[in-house]
Amino acid sequence: MTHRVSPSSDGYTNHDDDVVNVIAHRIRYLNCIPKSIICMRHIPCENNEDEKTKQKKNLIAISRKGGSVEIINASEKFRTISNIPGMPTREVTCITFLVRDNICVGGSNTDGTLFVIHFPTQTHKSVINLGGGAVLSLEAIVFNGADEQQFLAVGCEDGFIRIVSYNNDDRKFELVSTLVANASVLSLAWWDNSNSNDLLGGCIYAGCADGTIRKFDCSFSTTSSNKSKKVLSFKSSAAMRMTAETQGSTTTPTKIWTCACLKNKEDKDHQLVTGNSLGQVQFWDCTTGTLLQTFDQNENQASVLTLVANSTHSKVFASGVDPRVACLSRASSSTWIATEAYRPHTHQINSLIIMPGSSSEILVSGGMDTKLCTYLATPTATSIFNSNTTRPSNRPRHIRLWPSSSEGNHPIHLATRTCDHSGVIGVMRHDAVDLYLLSKTIQQDCSSDERSSGNNDYSRAVSPQLLVKLKVESRYNLSCMALCSSKDLLAINDASETRIYQFIYDSDGKVVETKRIPLESHSFSSKMCSCMLFFGDYLFCALTEGPIVVYSTAHLDMSDSLLTITLIHVFTEHIPKEMDEDEEERGQLKVAAKENYPFTRLDVSSDGQYLVAGSNICGLGAVHVFSLVTAVDTTKQSGRFSHWWCVPILADIPSHTALKFAGDVELIIACVDNTFYILDVEAKSTSQWSLDMGIPPKLPEELIVFRRDFPISIAMNPVAATSQFFLGGHGFFCAIDIDKAVPKRVQYFPDKSPRAFVKRQPQNSSSTITATDDENQEALLAPEEVTTKKRKKMKAFSSSGTNKNYTICVKYDSVLHLEFFKENELVIVEQPWLTVVNSLPDPLERRIYGS
Repeated sequence: MTHRVSPSSDGYTNHDDDVVNVIAHRIRYLNCIPKSIICMRHIPCENNEDEKTKQKKNLIAISRKGGSVEIINASEKFRTISNIPGMPTREVTCITFLVRDNICVGGSNTDGTLFVIHFPTQTHKSVINLGGGAVLSLEAIVFNGADEQQFLAVGCEDGFIRIVSYNNDDRKFELVSTLVANASVLSLAWWDNSNSNDLLGGCIYAGCADGTIRKFDCSFSTTSSNKSKKVLSFKSSAAMRMTAETQGSTTTPTKIWTCACLKNKEDKDHQLVTGNSLGQVQFWDCTTGTLLQTFDQNENQASVLTLVANSTHSKVFASGVDPRVACLSRASSSTWIATEAYRPHTHQINSLIIMPGSSSEILVSGGMDTKLCTYLATPTATSIFNSNTTRPSNRPRHIRLWPSSSEGNHPIHLATRTCDHSGVIGVMRHDAVDLYLLSKTIQQDCSSDERSSGNNDYSRAVSPQLLVKLKVESRYNLSCMALCSSKDLLAINDASETRIYQFIYDSDGKVVETKRIPLESHSFSSKMCSCMLFFGDYLFCALTEGPIVVYSTAHLDMSDSLLTITLIHVFTEHIPKEMDEDEEERGQLKVAAKENYPFTRLDVSSDGQYLVAGSNICGLGAVHVFSLVTAVDTTKQSGRFSHWWCVPILADIPSHTALKFAGDVELIIACVDNTFYILDVEAKSTSQWSLDMGIPPKLPEELIVFRRDFPISIAMNPVAATSQFFLGGHGFFCAIDIDKAVPKRVQYFPDKSPRAFVKRQPQNSSSTITATDDENQEALLAPEEVTTKKRKKMKAFSSSGTNKNYTICVKYDSVLHLEFFKENELVIVEQPWLTVVNSLPDPLERRIYGS
């Protein structure tokens, strides 16, 4: 649908008091629905990192249905910083980490492979098929007896546990030992005894499909050549077997879906906690093999699929097919009690993890309904999400992980076709690209009576018009795409190759032919790309390995159909080489690039002279600027296709999430805390505006303090001044003019929207203003507003000032894309949450309240 976006209440005319007066194409039919969550794992920080760096890197690895794996940073508003598209035939069903080198290892139950998930290059490496069928469980074996060895316990479908070692030097897995479990191994748990006993290394617990829990001991031995070197050896047969009850069933054994080891308060021994197919959470004495306690996670005997304990092992959280998160607390050394329970999800929960926080550990849950929910593992502590909040500390928070343009593999792109200059929008699926035609502008859709009716919020639903659905035959999921307006080109990439297509339209604007354009054969054409961009006669491809490849499309205007798209340059200057001792800056860059992620954002200045590339790291090396043409002034030392500038972002500035050229030389960089900076690329310096505003800039609190979402795009109207732009996130966009004064308090549009409501903290509290507890509550009350009752309806904030700069629009929610595709026409792509819920299958277990 299309409608007008303006805070004015007058008709369809341009008024001086309007902040913006543009036409908005509100698109809600693209169905960019995220996949269900299969598994999650918290990524441990390296030991050599300082506390400040660890607070910035609270990372979580999430695998989804369809084969993709993403990594999000919980310390930066749960934004995605890397995404591995993966393979549809290789779903990652279990994830673990080798702590010594911080290597992420995944296993698949679809093709039975074990592999390293390499996030910097967004690929699977060291792939090995163990020959045991599906990989059902995976556990890292961590011990203090032999630091040079790294082992994994892999539970397979054929009833064997395969002990695999990993050597980071040659990056290969090697089968060390095989343990016999006699049934499919559904879950694994490791207990390290190397600190308390020099000979006993630890033990492995395996939950099997036949209802048994088997314990396997491992011990240290010395080699004949080096008596001081300890080698871990495993016993192939189980030292102990514990059997779960079947509640009278003689044909169906109880399945042990999950298990974990817990230390006792005295740290002398440990317990085992399991979750089974009868909906039970059971505690076992690992010394005698006896059952200590049993709790029912639900009343319908729905399977318990996941459980996790906090760091002190004083609390255990369990959930599964019934999306009830149950909390069990330790009352004594061997006694547990049920304390709390939540139902934040609509469908089954597949994974629970514990991650550290500034003041309390945080429990994170994810499952079939695609979203995350967070809870305080210590409910009496203060929430890390808002240290001044007055809401109940144990209330779950809902987090929806939407794809955004801050990721390299953003699925939505806009272009203008050459036949009639109408807008088209491309949507990338995992194996296809859908091309839709944008609706006509509002002047053509609506009559003159409607436009002059005085209602600025009229809208008309337009049926989506699918131009073409391009199916891609590949064993890999698509990684990124780009659309070209001047030549009707489409570029798509996966882990195997880059493909270029050209669309041929008839006189009616229909696609009559999709022609593939040959790409010059070279070593880069078969590499995986993290993002791509068309500009003029150039196609820029940022490879996951680091280089940026530049192709030329200028010859496509010629009639010769045998011509190919040629490679003209490869940027490699930004990739760190061997560190020189005398070059301190290169040394810093080498350290910063050790965990470097590929470029995920590209943009070109309006005159085509500069290319900027940004990656999802913080610090030096995050943003690079390249020169594309020869400068007229030779003193600038800018040559054709050369590295121009590495933007020296300070270490204490938050990571950037969006960047955009404003004109020829000014570059806008937006950060995760909704602040932004303007740089002069030509002078390689900060602009005068940023110098005047300071670091960090003094912006309204409603924008930078109290918003839970982050910028995903910077939109600029082609006919507006370069000082005016939209800063947009998933739940808002802000109209900014840097040539005007910054107001002390901002206005909202619409001012009566529920998402513009705000709330003041009680007067006896230490803080004056706080964020509200509703996940959709995005703003705060003015200090003069007073709430008399907790449940009393709050009033909307309406400023009496005349400064409408930094007006925040909260009319749209779940925004995936925000961009101008022509003069005064803004495209806003939303994904309604109700559409996501309706796409999910019926839940297996659902609590009917009041029955």
